[in-house]
Amino acid sequence: MANGSFNWTFKVGFEDGTFWEVRFPILGNVVHAEEKIRREVGVLSFLKERTQVPVPKIIAFGIAFGIASDNHDPEVGPFLITECIEGVTLSMEEIPRPSYGATLRRDITDETLCTIYRQVSKVLLELSKHSFDQIGAPIMVEHSNGTRSWPIKSAPLTLKMNEIEQAGNRLLHISPHFVTEKHNSGPFTLFCDDFRPGNILVNPDTFEILAVIDLEWTYAAPYQFLYSPPKWVIIERTCSWTTHSLALYQTKLQLFLQAFEDEEASREAEGDLSIVSAKRMSALMEQSMEDGKFWFSEMVLDAFNFDDPDYWSNLERHVADRELLGVGIPAESEVEAFVARKLADLEQYNTDLQSLKTTTEEKPDAA
Repeated sequence: MANGSFNWTFKVGFEDGTFWEVRFPILGNVVHAEEKIRREVGVLSFLKERTQVPVPKIIAFGIAFGIASDNHDPEVGPFLITECIEGVTLSMEEIPRPSYGATLRRDITDETLCTIYRQVSKVLLELSKHSFDQIGAPIMVEHSNGTRSWPIKSAPLTLKMNEIEQAGNRLLHISPHFVTEKHNSGPFTLFCDDFRPGNILVNPDTFEILAVIDLEWTYAAPYQFLYSPPKWVIIERTCSWTTHSLALYQTKLQLFLQAFEDEEASREAEGDLSIVSAKRMSALMEQSMEDGKFWFSEMVLDAFNFDDPDYWSNLERHVADRELLGVGIPAESEVEAFVARKLADLEQYNTDLQSLKTTTEEKPDAA
C-alpha cells in the first residue's frame, strides 16, 4: 500500500502475473471524492481512446457512497482500478531537499533533460490536438450502440478554484490585457493542474515515459494555460524563485523549447496538419514569457500564493510596459466616497445601537 496527497493506493497481484492498482480518494484531502473519480475516469478513457498519451487502462470504477450497483459494494465508496504500470517516478529533484525548498538535481545532464523534454512535448502536443467548446470536465458517456463520447457536463474540478474566489480585485481589472483574445472564447484544450515529473512513470535506464498518472485535476481549459511554459523544468515553485532561479529557468526553458521545436518539426514532416508554423506551441510559449502571460497564468493557477510579492514584481514589469499601473487601483475621489459611505454607516450603526439601548432600559422588568 502507498499513498500520495489525494489517494490511498493498493497494488493487487494475481496468480497469472497480472497486477492491478486500486485507488481510493483520501477523504478530507479530497473534498468531492465522487466527482474526482468521475472526472478522472472521463479524462483517462478519453486519453486512452483518442490520443497517444500513455495512460493506464481502466479496469473498473465505482462512484456513489451508499448506492448499490452491479459491480459496486455501497460500503466501499468511490474507487478506481487500473492496470499497474511498472516504472519509477521521474525524479528531477535534488535529494536531500535543501532547506529553502525543492530544486533541480545538479547531476542531471542537459542530454537527459532533452530526452525528457522531447517526450513531454509529445504529451502536450497530443493534448493540443483535441478541443472542446466549453471550459469544464469531460465526462464519459457510453451509448447504446457501443460508442463513447466525452461532453463537458460540469464545471472543472481544480486544485485552486476555491482560493481564486478570494484572490482580490486588481487581477480582474488587468485580466483583459493578459488574456489572448483569439483563445478567450475557445476552443478549449485539456489541461492538468498537477502535471509534473512526480506524476510521470519512466523506465529508470532510458527515461522512456511509460505512463502519465494522477490525472484527476484535468479539465478543458483555456488554451493559454496549455501553452504557458511548464514551471517544473527547474522543480522550484515559481513563488520562491530568486534571481538565480529565474536565470536557471530561462536557460533550461531554452532546452525545453528546442526539444519542443524538434518534436513539432518531426510531426510536421510526418504530415500532422495540427502543426501550423504560425500557431506553433513553442512560439506561443516563448511569447508568453516575453509578454507576461506566463506570470499572469501562474497567479491564476497558484491562488494560494496570489499575494506573493515575487509574482507581482515579475508581472508588474509587464504591467508597466503596457501603462497599466493605475488599472484596478481606485481614484482618490472613489476612496473619499468609500470612506464617506463607511462613516455614514458607522453613524447609523451608533444611532441604531443607542435606540436599542434606550428601548431596553425603558422596558419594565418582568414580574
